Amino acid sequence: HLSLLYAAQNPKAVKALALVASGSVYYKAYAFPQSVKIWIGTQSSVLLSALFGYFPGHKLGFGGKQPKKIMRDWARQGRTGRFVPKGSDFDYEAALKKLTLPIFALSIDKDSFAPHSATDHLVGKASATGVTRVRFTPSEGSAKIDHFRWVKNSEEIVARVLGWAIHA
Repeated sequence: HLSLLYAAQNPKAVKALALVASGSVYYKAYAFPQSVKIWIGTQSSVLLSALFGYFPGHKLGFGGKQPKKIMRDWARQGRTGRFVPKGSDFDYEAALKKLTLPIFALSIDKDSFAPHSATDHLVGKASATGVTRVRFTPSEGSAKIDHFRWVKNSEEIVARVLGWAIHA
């Protein structure tokens, strides 16, 4: 998300953008019942952050210790599907629509954190750009690849990104 938002705010500073296993946390971008879990998770993060003064993800096994401001922004994006960070007067949604840089977006089969539909929602915000969209299925016999483990078993994915980058 950060790289996409940076590109929206600084379009001349970025030549191209590759996103791997990245998706919108908007609950409507997920199929039922995962959509309900996403809504509950994102919205309860605000309550937990208020109670503890920070999000105790390190104790919950998700997301690590996070500032409550980040969790409020995350929950708002989960609820509305829009990037509207509190305290910012920059219109990220309008800027994303004007992006003209090439974007490569790869989602991984059976990734419950960033399923294909969540990646589609995220890159759909960059409506003026050329998006290369890849729905990745690991090859037969490859190591288990998912939202997190793809980094340790990245040969196939890196080859796809590099193949795209050479032509971007």
